[in-house]
Amino acid sequence: MRIGIDGRAFTGQPGGTGRYVHELMRGLDAMCPEADFVLYLRRDPGMEPLSPRWRFRIDRSPWRRLPGPAWSRWALPRLIRDDRLDVFWAAAAIVPRSIDTPSVMTVFDLTHRIFPASMPVATRWGHHLWFAKSLREAARRIAISQGTAMRVWEMYGIRCDDVIAPSLGPVFDHPPARDTHVDTDYILSVATREPRKNLSALLLAMERINAGRASPIELRLVGGKGWGKSVSTEGLRLLSAPWCHVLGYVPDHALPALYADARAFAFPSIYEGYGIPVAEAATCGTPIVTTDIPELREAAAADAIFVGTSPDAIFRGLEQVLRRPREDAAVQRTAGDRLDGARRLSAQLRAAVRR
Repeated sequence: MRIGIDGRAFTGQPGGTGRYVHELMRGLDAMCPEADFVLYLRRDPGMEPLSPRWRFRIDRSPWRRLPGPAWSRWALPRLIRDDRLDVFWAAAAIVPRSIDTPSVMTVFDLTHRIFPASMPVATRWGHHLWFAKSLREAARRIAISQGTAMRVWEMYGIRCDDVIAPSLGPVFDHPPARDTHVDTDYILSVATREPRKNLSALLLAMERINAGRASPIELRLVGGKGWGKSVSTEGLRLLSAPWCHVLGYVPDHALPALYADARAFAFPSIYEGYGIPVAEAATCGTPIVTTDIPELREAAAADAIFVGTSPDAIFRGLEQVLRRPREDAAVQRTAGDRLDGARRLSAQLRAAVRR
């Protein structure tokens, strides 16, 4: 069996989508020893093929300059027809147009419907034009959370065939215990800097947290620069506050210790399809303050504090955590079976071929 995969998630530094796709690719390599794979890309992904059965097909044509959704919809068909695929995994939520190859589509979120202003214009319009068509054209559909599957049904009247939540990378299999020698209290937030992550509200909440404190509590922001105006004018002022430390992109191997040593993890995003950083924090036993939406409730630990998206609500949630003794451990979630998602994705790919 030859499986094609949309590799658009591997453009630039890997975000949540890229990590989700990569972990499932690793699992597919183990679960499908008889298969060979073609990963379609617009540029060098900066990683090696997982095994000799993997081939990277990099588009060198002028089509590669198209916005991402347009490239998936219009440029990929030409490449796919040349490769005689048995099935295609639409791992960027857009099914290529007019191909005979059956497709399995992964739905990550419905941002283009729920919070469209947070998306780059070309991406937003691409999803408005082709997301619903892709749902109808796909042979099988997978959501990354029950909440996302529910929204697909409510908004489009189409049921997803399975829910495959993100599995965490191997670095989270045995997360470290908190380092008791760390003498600096800090709140950690891990998110690409873009509008729906609600960083301005978090910064304003932290300003209130530190008002009048002799020893300020640090805010450590992990995540690469995304798109759009990620913080307000007021937020920009607070980014240069002495208690705010913008760490930028941090490699996966360094994340577990950052989570484990944090006094709390804050993730006040306005909307998410799942929330991988929340699941990572839960696995490390870090107290969590996050937004009260179904998708983030799925990702979080049992004792997480769920709040609204205003600075005041975030402030109250963080204050609740900070009033707890530091020695009180949060409920730690297990990382789970990493191969379970790949096993189920493999089943959906095979079902699409048989259809």
